[in-house]
Amino acid sequence: MLLHTLLLAFAQRVGLPDISQLPPGAGLGLIFTAGLLTSFHCAAMCGGIALAQTAAPGTRQGLLARLKPSFPYHAGRILSYSAIGALAGGLGQVIRLPGVFKGAIPVLGGLFMIIMGINLLGVWRFLRKLNLRMPGFAARRLLSGISRPGPLAVGLLSGLMPCGPLQIMQLYALASGSAWHGFASLLVFSLGTAPMLLLFSSIHAVTGKSFTNAVTRFSAVIVIVLGAAMLARGLALSGIAAAPSAAAWNTAGIAVIAQDSKVQTVRTVLDPDSRDSYPPIVVQKGIPVQWIFSAEKEALDTCNESLVLPAFHVEQRLVPGDNIIRFTPGEAGEFVYTCWMGMIKSRIQVVDDLAAYRAGSAVSPRPPAAAAASPSAPPDAISAAVPAGTQSPSPEASLLPLASPGNGQSAAEPLPPSPAGPKASAVTPAPAAEAPAAAPPASPAAVPFLPPSGDPGPPVQTVVTTVSPNGYTPVTVQKGIPVKWIIRAKAEDLNECNNALTAPAFGLEAKLEAGDTILEFTPSEAGEFTFSCWMEMIKSTITVVEQGG
Repeated sequence: MLLHTLLLAFAQRVGLPDISQLPPGAGLGLIFTAGLLTSFHCAAMCGGIALAQTAAPGTRQGLLARLKPSFPYHAGRILSYSAIGALAGGLGQVIRLPGVFKGAIPVLGGLFMIIMGINLLGVWRFLRKLNLRMPGFAARRLLSGISRPGPLAVGLLSGLMPCGPLQIMQLYALASGSAWHGFASLLVFSLGTAPMLLLFSSIHAVTGKSFTNAVTRFSAVIVIVLGAAMLARGLALSGIAAAPSAAAWNTAGIAVIAQDSKVQTVRTVLDPDSRDSYPPIVVQKGIPVQWIFSAEKEALDTCNESLVLPAFHVEQRLVPGDNIIRFTPGEAGEFVYTCWMGMIKSRIQVVDDLAAYRAGSAVSPRPPAAAAASPSAPPDAISAAVPAGTQSPSPEASLLPLASPGNGQSAAEPLPPSPAGPKASAVTPAPAAEAPAAAPPASPAAVPFLPPSGDPGPPVQTVVTTVSPNGYTPVTVQKGIPVKWIIRAKAEDLNECNNALTAPAFGLEAKLEAGDTILEFTPSEAGEFTFSCWMEMIKSTITVVEQGG
């Protein structure tokens, strides 16, 4: 157990990836590292097959000559993995993995890895009946291929091995929805597993069977440790995890309910000192939650940059600044939320009555940050997420009413500064009617936009979404008024995932290019509507409010 804890702590500290939950846009370097980490499993699972491709230790040949037959085997294995990755990625373009796989896959994979490791140690023989097996036709050809068709054929059949990490990578390729990305991911993953197998074969070629057996037993222990880690993270992603300590609840964020009881707001902060943990929060049952998750740029890393709330079917990628997470708790209880890797875990406590909770709590929680930042206004004054790098809107911040036709003057005075920092506005004043209207800066809330003076035409509201490599900023517009939606992107921020956008509620699809892409629509009903990338991996929202709301 100590070894397990030390390995997990080391991996989390240096940012090593967990193969069970690679992010949709994982870089190839991250995938290669995942291959290196799981290669101990490969040595235990495929080590015997790899050894069969080398000359016996007693032969009068040099090390390179004895290893030479294994090179075609590894070439076949890499080719097989890559081809299956391309096939899975192509299949993912036409089907979508349901969210339940996020927890179920690592749970099943972890269980079978533990069983496999125990079987490699030779204990509890009854577990051998539970081992995964490759298809019979492939097993027969593989075993006969050791002596007849040759190492290349053996390697080609290795892609059908019942290997937990391999099958998780194949499911990752399926989730990517791209044949090219699936091919590249499995190619790089297989290259990452090759060094350990070559080292395993080299040791055998020099030392013989006794030392190889010791390496196999060591690899079996590593497989069990990795399986336990994968199982724990799968359980966390399924909503099962140990409760936070009593000390953690001392820093819990407690929701503040608006006077009209239509929304409750809670704020949490992720800074460099707390990057390895999330604070628990307390909310009331039956009232929509607006969770303002403020993240500092220096605090975000590959592990904590994305949240998963399995009980509420919410996933949120974090960007520097204020991130808005919305959900409505339907029942009281404690619910787990985690990072996308399942390594950082915390709780959401849902109570029947927040007032009773405050009165009867055994701890004295600090005043919630949301209340401290907005002392004179109800929490629902914050209408939308704030762009990265800015402070939260001041209590008086709200949507500007649209200017009437022929009047380019702003209908509201400039907003006062926020108590927490410099002046920040959720909206941008309208340009004067006499001057041509310039494209407004990035803003999550609709702003007045009128054509040049003369014939002003019908009122139009303009809103800007900014594209980042991992997300889109949400926007808020008014019902019944035409919208000019500007989607602003820099060339360096576009990738194969975020470069195409779809908003199905409004029948909108667009291929994004560097600069401004303009879409137009008229929202006919109030509510919150999702828009996403074409792969449905990056999601954000369009909130439609009543006129004057």
